[in-house]
Amino acid sequence: MFNPLAGFLITEYGWRMTYLIFGVVTMVIVTPVLGLFLRDYPKDKGLKPYGMTELHGTVSSQLNRKQSTGEGVEYAYAVKMPIFYGLIVFAFLMNATATLNVFVPTYMQEFQFSVEQASFVASSVMVGVTIGKVLLGMINDRSTLYGILVTIGLGIFGLVLLLMGRVGITLPIIGGFLFGWAYAGVTVQTPMLVGSVFGNKNYARIYSNISMAIAIGGAIAAGGWGLLADVTSYGFIFIVGIVFLVLSGTIGLYALYICRKNMRRQYV
Repeated sequence: MFNPLAGFLITEYGWRMTYLIFGVVTMVIVTPVLGLFLRDYPKDKGLKPYGMTELHGTVSSQLNRKQSTGEGVEYAYAVKMPIFYGLIVFAFLMNATATLNVFVPTYMQEFQFSVEQASFVASSVMVGVTIGKVLLGMINDRSTLYGILVTIGLGIFGLVLLLMGRVGITLPIIGGFLFGWAYAGVTVQTPMLVGSVFGNKNYARIYSNISMAIAIGGAIAAGGWGLLADVTSYGFIFIVGIVFLVLSGTIGLYALYICRKNMRRQYV
């Protein structure tokens, strides 16, 4: 919603005034709302943690019981598995590709689109992220394999449509929306895949290690894409993004293959 508004304000009043307006909006509206409604713990609102019931008078005893009966790979064994490091690469590449979103508006302006038009493409990415997160969750409830195929497939198709921006504004808007699904996959598909491969027994410890690659990928890619674009072009970094998604999808599918292979061994 705010991307087109920002594009209009930048066009009419300039960057400085737009920054001032958005700063005031954040201070006057967002901050007070957070202060009024945000709470740290369920007990602050008279609630119990989701899925928890009291056992012998304490919630913690029920939590400990759930953790002790969880199924999955032991942490000490997981960090020795090659696929553990494969999923670190998966997380790194996924967020590195998602960081391309920062360059979408500038890329659109290379095709002589206005700031407002470029902002609509950026908005379509965010719509894709919003819808993608919900639907990817539903898809992963049925099959992690389908989740990977949808995340990677739509992300690649979206980048291809963005590369066809010279044709008109419609294709980049659709492409941005589809690319948003790959963006959503960073925070949806990655944890779902880790859970499918390693189970929930030591999920928190395992995923906390893998999730560091998400932050590192974003930090490195933000500057790396800009440097590469200066040397080559924006179109080239989008092509590299497609390659990253192909690599991510390959790793994800292989991780599921290893997981199912190990499960079959357990029942032989």
